[in-house]
Amino acid sequence: MRPWFDNGSRALTDSEMDDVFQRIGNRLDVLEAAVAALQSPAAKSTSWKVPVIVATNTTAVSLTTPGDPIDNVTLTGMLLPVRIALCGQGDGPDVDNGIYDWMGAAIPLVRSADSATGALLWQARYAIAAGTSAGRTVQNGNNTVPIIETDPINMAIV
Repeated sequence: MRPWFDNGSRALTDSEMDDVFQRIGNRLDVLEAAVAALQSPAAKSTSWKVPVIVATNTTAVSLTTPGDPIDNVTLTGMLLPVRIALCGQGDGPDVDNGIYDWMGAAIPLVRSADSATGALLWQARYAIAAGTSAGRTVQNGNNTVPIIETDPINMAIV
């Protein structure tokens, strides 16, 4: 598979160049939102993890076929893996809440390495770069270290 910017051996047309600049601009918007969230007053006194691109707390996302877009953000075409936060996987705190790596619409989600254990996830905070919660943060609110896949994971967008 050729990269999205490779059109073979011919020069890019004006339309193709516009597409390239649009894709670059979309990525810059995501990065600028993440930087802004990290520069907020709360960020200065908190230990933060790598930002997530999008966070959702209103719909349950399938862990086996997560789909695309998520929270109105099209993930296809972004640099993989795309970090996403799932905060609303059940009617209350749910064992499937957490930070995941999105690799494709039909590829199962995998917990992000820096958040794959209860000790890593406990009291963690993440800036949100895009979607309806862009510029906000998501944090784990468990009172004790949760056991992944066993204990409810209290994730909240604040």
